[in-house]
Amino acid sequence: MNLDELVDYMKERGLRMTPQRMEILKLLLSMSHPTAEQLFARMHEQFPFVSQATVYNTLKTLKELGIVEELERGQRTHRYGMASGSHCHFVCKVCEEIFDLDAEAPDWTRNLPAEQGGFRIDDCRMELTGVCPGCLEKAGVV
Repeated sequence: MNLDELVDYMKERGLRMTPQRMEILKLLLSMSHPTAEQLFARMHEQFPFVSQATVYNTLKTLKELGIVEELERGQRTHRYGMASGSHCHFVCKVCEEIFDLDAEAPDWTRNLPAEQGGFRIDDCRMELTGVCPGCLEKAGVV
């Protein structure tokens, strides 16, 4: 979804579009899986009186609406990205950047429920790790 579609989606669900919510949406669309702290720092540049609670509450609301997905990276690190259906993530081991890769769930996941007890799979999240093109270039590998 683009920004206008996200705004319409939120308004249809009775949410007011405050300048802070609008800015968080813009940041999420322009940043690659930021932490709440990174969002707060960027928000603070434009809205000096914004609180961390505003950022966390907005992320919680966006997550509940299915607009944002929360990714756990280690014990205390959570990153946020736009929810975009089934896809996988590539995590660079050097810079720790997270990239979205378009990928369908593997065929074997469709057969799992019947074979292993009747589970229903709604989503498949796969994470690949390695070194991103930017870090490979910096290292002189590319």
